Parts: sequence; structure tokens; C-alpha cells
Amino acid sequence: MNQPAASKSPAILVTFALVILYNAFYWPGKFLHWPEAFYPEVAKHWKLITFLEFLAIASLAVDIIVQFDRFPRREAQLRVVTTAVLGALLVLRFILGVMDLYMRGEVGG
Repeated sequence: MNQPAASKSPAILVTFALVILYNAFYWPGKFLHWPEAFYPEVAKHWKLITFLEFLAIASLAVDIIVQFDRFPRREAQLRVVTTAVLGALLVLRFILGVMDLYMRGEVGG
């Protein structure tokens, strides 16, 4: 049976681009302090940004699960790997964020 082609929603493609761009600024901002103004602003709103990033990555994961068979094999593999890497970076950022909160004394009684 022929399956219809995968719908390449602009929202999903923009979500991929935004999460990748966010990671491209976050990691150098955290460890290299470049760009200087980015990381302090992220640290202020860490909980909200992490929640929004979780929603974005969950949307990407659901999209790849639902449409996996409709994508060409190469594109499906690329999407799976990219989503897995972004998910792993989210988990790492969550762990580091909780460690930062704990070291600042904002966790616990």
C-alpha cells in the first residue's frame, strides 16, 4: 500500500531550528560565557524555559513517532537522531540546572 507523503509542518521545522539554535547559544553561554548576556537571562527564567523546551522536544518526538513510516529512510533516521540528541541535552541541562539551584540554596527547606 502506498502511504501518503509525510506532512512537513512548518511548525515542526521551526521547532527543530529554535531548539537547535537555543542549544547553540546555551552551552557556550554556560561554560564559555559567550554571548555574555544570554546565559544570565536563561538562568533567571530557567524553569519556564526548561518546561517550554520539554514541550518542544516532546512535540518533535511525537511527530517522528506518528510519521516515521512516511518519511524517506534517511530523513527519518536524521530526525530520530536529532530528536534523541536534543532530548539528551535537555536531560543534561535539567540535571545541571537542579545542581545549580541546589548549590544556590533554592532547593529544600
